[in-house]
Amino acid sequence: MKIYLESNCCTRRNYEMTKVYNYFLLNDYEVISHPKGADYIVLSTCAFKQQEEEYSLSRIRFLKQFPAKFYVFGCLPDIAPKKFSEFAGIESIAPKDLAKIDSLFPNVIVRYSEIEDMDVMANEPATSPVPTALQKFKRDFKLSGTFGMRIVRYLEKKIEFVLKPNGKISYLHICKGCLGNCSYCAIKRAIGALESRSLGTILRQFDKALGEGYTDFVILGDDVGAYGRDIDQTFPELLSHLVKERERSPKGQPGSGKNSHEIGFHIQEIHPKWLMLYKQTMLDLIASGKIKSILCPIESGNNRILDLMNRRYNADDILEFFQKARAIYPEIELSTHLIVGFPSESEEEFEETLSLTKRIHFDKVTIFPYDPREGTAASNITPQTDERIKKRRLKKAQDSLRRDKIKTFLSCPE
Repeated sequence: MKIYLESNCCTRRNYEMTKVYNYFLLNDYEVISHPKGADYIVLSTCAFKQQEEEYSLSRIRFLKQFPAKFYVFGCLPDIAPKKFSEFAGIESIAPKDLAKIDSLFPNVIVRYSEIEDMDVMANEPATSPVPTALQKFKRDFKLSGTFGMRIVRYLEKKIEFVLKPNGKISYLHICKGCLGNCSYCAIKRAIGALESRSLGTILRQFDKALGEGYTDFVILGDDVGAYGRDIDQTFPELLSHLVKERERSPKGQPGSGKNSHEIGFHIQEIHPKWLMLYKQTMLDLIASGKIKSILCPIESGNNRILDLMNRRYNADDILEFFQKARAIYPEIELSTHLIVGFPSESEEEFEETLSLTKRIHFDKVTIFPYDPREGTAASNITPQTDERIKKRRLKKAQDSLRRDKIKTFLSCPE
């Protein structure tokens, strides 16, 4: 049987699709590169923002024209159920329910639960085919003005995979699900409650990757800072174990002797509230020089807006933490996400966000316009910010941060 897989999602969902890809290979399905001729089509969708949501809807409309049996995975059906209702009869599986894939393919020999998590993401399901990617880039062109830059980044990934197919980046998937309740976010409906992997399982995966020569480790999860709170562990305890495991690696492996400096950990995304909760322990770990980068979405630099977002931290604490982190380990790469045009955000509050971002001096900043999501508390806050104001603030933020030599994006660069 032939199956076509497509995913245009975040790193976490693409990671899951790697496991799905292996699931079909182990069950003797032929994974093909075009939907024409497929017996089955699986599309992993994203609805993180309205832009991604509309793109996912357009891909469903296109792919459902083919005669294959069609399944929709990913976040769209749960985040935007009213819009997904357009496709009555198309079955879907949310990220929280991926194990139910066996019910869609009942004659498989290897069940989904029997497949180990991967150390490295396969290229095949993780990115769009080139024509699809170019179509997406063209759609974004008017808003972002970075058409050429995004093509270059996409091609760099393709070229890197061809020239160095085994890479040196390993993904340590530590948990799925979220403990947060941000007022603007609907993703939790798709990913469910926190489910942490055991410490022993993660360390075994880490040891295996070390033995295979991997040097960069991306700490991946829907809510990485929440790790362990369902299994009587904490995120800093996990990081401490990984650092110690690295230091005691057998002689000749990358974690020992003169090569030890080559190995680093990259925290893909952590809610600021966990940095505040574990502040001193996290600063101690940063001081070790082994945490090479942190992506921490601060979203806003104004405390009133943060309260409306239900983010559970304040701007002064975030500033203090990252200033200390910079002081103890100047080489660390810091990235963040900002939301502009949140309901009722004033011009002064927007400027406070820019000011905080510059004072921390993040290395990379991704700026998103606020998009109301179905069934979220923020969608009921008044007044909602006018679209023209959002676009003006997006451009102003981008121009202002770039003048301060901060790399700035209007869509996720990862």
